[in-house]
Amino acid sequence: MSCKNCTFTFEAEMAYCPKCGTKTAESIETESAEEIVTIPAKVSLSQSGNTRKKIIVAVSAVAALLLLTTTMVLLLTMNYNPPYEVINIGRYDEIHYISGGRFYVSRGDRWGVLDIRGNEIVPFGRFDLLLDITYDGDFIVNSGRTFYVISRNSTIYFDRYDSVQFATPQGNRFIVTSGTRHGVIDTRGNEIIPLGTYSNIIAAHDGRFFIVTEGNRMGILNTRGSEVVSLGRYDDIRQAPNDRFIATTGEWGNMRWAVIDSRGNEIIPLGRFEEIVSAGTNTFIARDGENWGVLDHRASTTIPFIYDNITAAGENFIARDGDRLTALDSGGNEIIPLGRHDGISYMGNNNFLIRDGDWSDPSWGVISARGDEIIASGRFEEIRHGHGDTFIVRTGGNASWRAIDSRGNEIIPSGLYDEIERFPLRSADYGGFLVTRDNRVAFLNLNGQEIIPMGRYDAIFNIHDNLAIVGRGTARDIQLGVINTRRNP
Repeated sequence: MSCKNCTFTFEAEMAYCPKCGTKTAESIETESAEEIVTIPAKVSLSQSGNTRKKIIVAVSAVAALLLLTTTMVLLLTMNYNPPYEVINIGRYDEIHYISGGRFYVSRGDRWGVLDIRGNEIVPFGRFDLLLDITYDGDFIVNSGRTFYVISRNSTIYFDRYDSVQFATPQGNRFIVTSGTRHGVIDTRGNEIIPLGTYSNIIAAHDGRFFIVTEGNRMGILNTRGSEVVSLGRYDDIRQAPNDRFIATTGEWGNMRWAVIDSRGNEIIPLGRFEEIVSAGTNTFIARDGENWGVLDHRASTTIPFIYDNITAAGENFIARDGDRLTALDSGGNEIIPLGRHDGISYMGNNNFLIRDGDWSDPSWGVISARGDEIIASGRFEEIRHGHGDTFIVRTGGNASWRAIDSRGNEIIPSGLYDEIERFPLRSADYGGFLVTRDNRVAFLNLNGQEIIPMGRYDAIFNIHDNLAIVGRGTARDIQLGVINTRRNP
């Protein structure tokens, strides 16, 4: 099929011209009048010469108009309070939160992206796949070998690569491939790392560096494509916090380890330790012979090499000497004296769960990173971490679950629910509790108030930005939707 606007030839089933964005006749007839399209005119980054200059001028004008329009939309929606049901129950087969109040949804083999009002940002059926997403909610989609980078104020496309993915959270650099060749380009298509120079490229530290591979050799480049670590100096390189890298030579069992800074200097010399593990922003757990200790970013010893094992616990550490355990701060000072408790594990939020007695009849308690006893050992039969300094505890049967704060005050009294768990399980950006009673579920905020009432939905899957993905039905036949937890129906 040929575009009636620019005469570009493309596949017949495509609803929009991949070069200029003009709708085909078929799409004009079949698309709903309610469809909301926010994708501006596309500009190919493979153009050159006068044609490209003309396109850039045209796109600049479009971008300026789009920026004005986007500003007006933002002003109009700043105080927008969406209805309780943002995405109707059962409208889509799958719903996934991506970021910034946006949702990836699918029905059958079609998919789209919706905003907080449930409007289509990317209409159904326009692109093949949603490929990559930044923290800010920008994304990459494709139709065949044409890849579209869609942000809040522009859309660009690449039409000569097999894959395109973000190399930075800001979405201003991309790792591209063509066949077995890899490269890095900017938003104008300029090559930062020429295509085909390396067999593999991995973005590191939010795209401030690139770990490159050619054959069995590895190296590090900066954003200008210049070598920070020459190719082949190390056999393996992986990123560590604070713009550092852990590098090794040799094979497992006979490896030599080093830590490298952002200029390629070895701050922990190669071969000084038998193993190095990153443990926080500026610390490393290392093994010297059979003993473990902790180093800072200057390679100075902060915890002596006298322990059989050390694991990170937030900014602190849990160390083992034989059968005895201790909790240490970053300077090696004991938070929990060696051997005082039979078990120590990290709960999060600088709190430690301690166990007295064996596993057949344990007594549990909680100690803070300051060494203060928050929950006395033996007071509860089970203790789970909530959000912040809140805890989910149980005495007696399951009906005696409750939630308490660090002072022991009840947030959720016992006897109200059959089960209480921290929710969301993996993300605390909208913390609260998921509770069940008689196989019904509800969501409670950190004050114990029901935000999603008991029994209104059969499942609550996730909550971000006050928007909850909920479901009705059985596990085999669940119907999904999205609600705003700040509004009552």
